Amino acid sequence: SSGSGSSSGSSSSASSSSSSGSGSSDSSATKNLTIGLVDFDPTSLGAEVQVKAMNSAFQAAGWKVKEQSSSGDISNANTICTQFVTQHVSAIVTEVWTADQLAQCLTTAGAQNIPVFLAASNVGKGTAGAISTTGAAPINALVISALKKQSGAQVFAINYTPGTPCRERQQDFDAKMKAQLPNVKITNHAGIIPGAVQDATAATQAFLNG
Repeated sequence: SSGSGSSSGSSSSASSSSSSGSGSSDSSATKNLTIGLVDFDPTSLGAEVQVKAMNSAFQAAGWKVKEQSSSGDISNANTICTQFVTQHVSAIVTEVWTADQLAQCLTTAGAQNIPVFLAASNVGKGTAGAISTTGAAPINALVISALKKQSGAQVFAINYTPGTPCRERQQDFDAKMKAQLPNVKITNHAGIIPGAVQDATAATQAFLNG
C-alpha cells in the first residue's frame, strides 16, 4: 500500500505542474517521469517489501526508476539523493529516514525544485509528502493482548532505533507495557543493519539458550 500511496502522490505532483498544457503534453510529461528511489537496505525484510511495491507501482505508471540502497547508512542516503539531483530525476523517494536526517538531501533537491517524498516515515520540513507505515498501536495491542493471556511471560525485543517505524513502535510498546504489564521482563536487543536477518537469528538463539 505504501507503493501505491507514494505513486499517487508523485503522480499528483506531476499533474499539477503540467496542468496548463494540453491533454497530450500532460500525458507525455507524466509518462516521462524518472523516480530516484533510495532503498533503506535489502537485508531489512519489511523495508524491502515496501521498496518492491513502490518500484512496481512506479513502473506500472510508466515511470523510469533509478534505485540505490543506502545500506542502512544515513550518510549514504544523503549522498545517493544528491547524485539523483545531479541526474535531474523528476522526484526522489526515500525510505525510513526522517526529514531531519535527510537535511542535506532536502536542501540539495529543494534548490533544484525536485520534490522529495518519504516512505515509512513522517512529513517534515522540506518534504513533498510522506507515507507512514508504522502502525504502532494496533500491532502492539495484539502483542500485549496475547501476553496478558500467558503466565510468566517474557519479551525479547529486537529494536532498531535509527529507523523511524521501528523506533516509534518500540516507544509505543514500552509505554504501554509499563502501564499495563509492568512486571513482565523485557530484554532488548539493538538490531544491526545490514545483516538484519542473520543478526536477529543469532540474537534470538542466544536469548533462548540463555
